[in-house]
Amino acid sequence: MVKLKFNQVVIFLVLLVSACSGSQTGYYSGDNRVRPSSAFLNEFTVPGQTTAVDMVRSVQLYRNSPGQAPILQLGSGQNLTLRFDDLNSELDQFRVEITHHNSDWSDSGLLPNFFLQGFHTDTFGGGNKSRSQNPSYLTYTYTFPNSQMRVTRSGNFMMHVYRQHNNQKLFSMPFFVHENTGESVISMEELFNQDARYLRHHQLFVNYRYEDTSIIPQSDLRVFFVQNQFWGQARRADREDYSEHFNARLYLSRDRAFIGAYEFFDLGLGNIDQYSQQIVDFDFGGSSIPSVSLNRDVINLNIAPTNRGSRLNSSPSSNYEARYALVRFNLEIPAAEFPNGSIYLVGGFNNWSINPSNQMYFDATTGLFSGEAIVKEGTYAYKYVVLEGNRVNDTILDAWFASTRHEYHVLVYLRDNTFHYDKLVSTSVMISD
Repeated sequence: MVKLKFNQVVIFLVLLVSACSGSQTGYYSGDNRVRPSSAFLNEFTVPGQTTAVDMVRSVQLYRNSPGQAPILQLGSGQNLTLRFDDLNSELDQFRVEITHHNSDWSDSGLLPNFFLQGFHTDTFGGGNKSRSQNPSYLTYTYTFPNSQMRVTRSGNFMMHVYRQHNNQKLFSMPFFVHENTGESVISMEELFNQDARYLRHHQLFVNYRYEDTSIIPQSDLRVFFVQNQFWGQARRADREDYSEHFNARLYLSRDRAFIGAYEFFDLGLGNIDQYSQQIVDFDFGGSSIPSVSLNRDVINLNIAPTNRGSRLNSSPSSNYEARYALVRFNLEIPAAEFPNGSIYLVGGFNNWSINPSNQMYFDATTGLFSGEAIVKEGTYAYKYVVLEGNRVNDTILDAWFASTRHEYHVLVYLRDNTFHYDKLVSTSVMISD
């Protein structure tokens, strides 16, 4: 394996992104890497969200425990935990800013003193240094709300994190605050024969019961459904039934149902220096970043249902001895199934961003598509997506009959016609079988 020091790897990634910034989405030509259009880089994230810079890794924002959705009830005393690794070797201070958004993630136009109590910004530091080397890193945690800053309104929010000393924006993460007014009950129907591949689809419904007689549901309510916490791919309910007093039934039409056979691969990177069913080779190379090669993933065209992991499986290790490695992923695709586009690796380890450094390229000597990602020891869900012309195809490489458990959230918004913003009044969640 090629040995690279960690800082060389990071510098390479930065140079690659900079050098290709003017390119458009393209197709394979040997092993050339082609940068996707900026419109696709955040396909799985919300509009306006900033993905983490290269020196920041393993970003998580959750309530109670990793993997739980970042949703709080207003005034409940619930908290979110932000956790990330900084690959800079020196302790640093960070600044947090909070912005408020409408249901479509447009700026609500509200001033901070209208939705925040206390200070409009907050700072934190005090990272814990890792015991591992090559690379070493500092792990930071931040709890919100806190005595310095808390929210006073419901809705969609974005947490923005900056380096305090140079004002560099590192990343932003979405979260939600709901009022728990009314009652929303989510349900699902399974559909078949919705497309040429006969993939299972999930059609989602919600019944929202309310008591406020001033609500005009036809104009005041907005409902969105979200699969697997991909907030940027939320789908607004396009069918409505208000025939029952104080009960709004909203749902997705059949042609907008979610794909139930949406597939994820599982990566169990518990110990990078031990062979396993997935790890077929590793090299620690002295002062170099460890490198790991994984067993091939195979595009599964069998008719027998394949049990696959859930998007919720992603969780980098919280152990301060956990190590990072340059992980090589290998993908076998039957020649007749080669996609007409560029393949990218996305997963919990890169916050589901379509990144040039994670593009897969075809190796004629092995007959495999291969790509790399810097990954911390832990467990992750990931998948392969294809850029086809002007769109992202995130199912073309999925198994036709994969069996995957999915988490579905419903977000019920009520338009505040006095202050002209979307209140998040109710949420509900279900797990598919």
